[in-house]
Amino acid sequence: MFSWGMASGSKGSKIFTFVLFSVLLALAYQWQQNRRKEESQNARRGAAREAPQRAKPDGGLGPSRERPEIREKENPGIQFNAARGLQAEKAPHPDFPTAELAGTASLFLLEEPDRGPHVTHVDLPDPRKLRWTLHAVCERAGSTIACGPRFSEKLRHVSHYARGRRGGKLRMVERRKPSGRVDQRWVLDYGPGGRLVQMAELGRKRRVRWVRSFGVSGLDYRSRKLSGANALAGCGSMRLHLDKQRRPIRLDCLQWNGQPMLDALGVASTTFVRDRHGLDVQRRFLGLDEKPTLNRYGVQLQRIERDSAGRELRRLFFGDNDQPILSTDQGCHVLETRWGTDGLEKSETCLGVDGKARLRPQGLSAEEYITDSRGCVVERRNLDQNNKPTADAFGVAKHLVHVDEDCRILRSSCLGLDGQAHACRPSGPAELRYRMDDSGRVVSITHHGKDGGPSGDGEYKVYELRKDWDELDRLIRVRCFGPGDKAVDCSSTGFHAVVKKYDPAGHVIESRFEDAAGKPTKNLGTSRRVFVYDNYDHQVYSHNRDPRGKPVDSLGMTTQRRIYDADHRLFAVLLLDSEGKPAHYRGCFTGAECPKTPWHAVRVVRGEHGGVVKNIFFDAEQQENLELGCAKHRCWE
Repeated sequence: MFSWGMASGSKGSKIFTFVLFSVLLALAYQWQQNRRKEESQNARRGAAREAPQRAKPDGGLGPSRERPEIREKENPGIQFNAARGLQAEKAPHPDFPTAELAGTASLFLLEEPDRGPHVTHVDLPDPRKLRWTLHAVCERAGSTIACGPRFSEKLRHVSHYARGRRGGKLRMVERRKPSGRVDQRWVLDYGPGGRLVQMAELGRKRRVRWVRSFGVSGLDYRSRKLSGANALAGCGSMRLHLDKQRRPIRLDCLQWNGQPMLDALGVASTTFVRDRHGLDVQRRFLGLDEKPTLNRYGVQLQRIERDSAGRELRRLFFGDNDQPILSTDQGCHVLETRWGTDGLEKSETCLGVDGKARLRPQGLSAEEYITDSRGCVVERRNLDQNNKPTADAFGVAKHLVHVDEDCRILRSSCLGLDGQAHACRPSGPAELRYRMDDSGRVVSITHHGKDGGPSGDGEYKVYELRKDWDELDRLIRVRCFGPGDKAVDCSSTGFHAVVKKYDPAGHVIESRFEDAAGKPTKNLGTSRRVFVYDNYDHQVYSHNRDPRGKPVDSLGMTTQRRIYDADHRLFAVLLLDSEGKPAHYRGCFTGAECPKTPWHAVRVVRGEHGGVVKNIFFDAEQQENLELGCAKHRCWE
C-alpha cells in the first residue's frame, strides 16, 4: 500500500486510503457510464445505418411533438455508494423484458416507412366493353383472380362470380347474389406494356376496402386500406414467385426494406400447389430458415378438397411430418363446408381426425345457415355431433337476423334451446338493433334484454352507442346514451364521449374525452391519451395527459410501453412515471391479475405453440416480483 510519507497504519493513512479508494471507484463508475452511453449511441447509429426506413421530414411518427416524451431515461443499473463502497443496485434479472430479449430491437422501429400510394377511389371499367364469363367460385391469387370452371348462363339466378376481360387482360370480377346484387368487386388496372400496377377490392356502393400497388416487376406489392392502414398482416410488402404458367406458387413476407420477416401468423413464406384452374389445393408454411414451420395455430400444411365447380368442400390441417393436427384456430382436424343449390354456403362442420363430427371449444360441432331468396343469411343455428340443435358455451342455440335490401344487419337476436330470447353473452344483451348511414356504416347500436327492454353493451354498460365516421371509414367519435335519448356517462369513467384522431397510416394517435355538452372532461383523471406506433403498426406507447398536454399520474404510472416478439405477439408491458423512469405502479388492469406490491413490468411467457403459459412481474429495480401461471390465473395475453 502506498503511504505517501505517512506512517503505515496511522489514522491519517487509513482516511487517505479510503478517500483514494472511493475516488478510484467513482472514476471507474464514471468511465463505465461513459462507455455505456457511447455503446448505446453506437448501437443506435448502427441500427439507423442498417434500417432502410427513414422518417419523413415532416411527419408520420417522425419528429412528432410527442417524440421527446417517449424517450426513457437511461437507467445506470449499478450505482456506487461512496459511504459504503458497495454496489447499491443489483444487475437486472435475466428475464427482465427488453426489445433485445424479444429479438425485435432492430426490426420494430419508431420510424414511419414509405407505405406506398394511399388510394381512396377506384374507377370501374365500362361493363359493356367487357367479355363476361360465369363461375361458381373465384379467389384472390397473388397478382390475379383465379376462378373455377365456367358454368352455364342458365345458372345466372344462383349466387356466382362474373369475370370480365378485355384485350386479353382480366379487368374486373364481381360476386353476384341470387337477386343480382353485387356485394364485392375486384378491379385490376394496368400500366404501359400491360404491366399490372394495381388491384383493388371494393365492397357495397363501390367503396374501397383495400388497394394493392405493384412494383416494376409486377411481383412485389404493398397494400393499404381505405383508412390508410397497412392491409398486410405483419408484413411491409409481399413478393410473388410464379410457375411457367405465371401462376403464384409462393408468397414471401418482407420487411419494408425487402428483407424476409414473419407475418402475423408467424410464417415467413407460403407455398402453393394449384389445380388446372389456378385454385390452390395445398398450402405449406415456411420459416425464416426456408424450412416447414408451424403457424400460430400449430398448422404446417393445409390441403383443400374442392368439388367439380371449384368450391371448397374440406380443409385438412397437418402438423410436423405431415401428420393430421388439430388447428387451435378452428378447433378441428378438418373443416367441412356444405353448399346449396342456390350456390350459397349452407353449413360448416368441425371434424376430428377420424372424419367424424367433433365439438369445438365453443360447445358446438357445426353451424347451419338459413338464407332468404335474395341470398341474405337470416338465421344461424348451432348443431351438435349428431346434427341436432345444441347450445354453445353461453347457452345460445340460434341467431336470428333481420336485414335490409342490401343484406345489412338491422337486428340480431339470440335464442336458447327453448326458442326463447337468451343473453348472447353472460350479463349481456339478448338483442342488438342497428341503424346505418347512407354508406352502410353503423351509426347507432341499441342493446335489449330478454324481455325486449333496455340493456347494456359489453364495454360501457350503456343502452345506446352512437358512432360518427369520417370519409375514410374511420371511427372518430363514440357517444353513450340511455333510453329516451338521454346522454349518459360511458360506464362510471366520468365521460360521455370519446373523440379519436388519426395519422395518415390509419392509427389512432389520440383519444380525447368529452362531457354531454361536448366540452373536455376526464376519464379517471385523464383528459386525453396519446398513442405512438412502430413501423409495423404495433401500439408501443400510450401516454396519459391533462388538457395542457402534461403527464397525468395514475397510481404511479403515466405511460405504458409495449414490446412485441418477432411473431407480432405481445412480449411485455412496461410502466413508466412522469419522468420516463420505471414506475412503482400500485394498481392493475381489467382482465388480468397483478402483484399486491408496486410493480413496473410484466413479461408474457408463451409455450411451444404460442399460448400464454405464465406472466412474470418485475419491480422498478428490474427484479422479479411475482410469477403467475395462466392455468389458474388471469394473464396478460
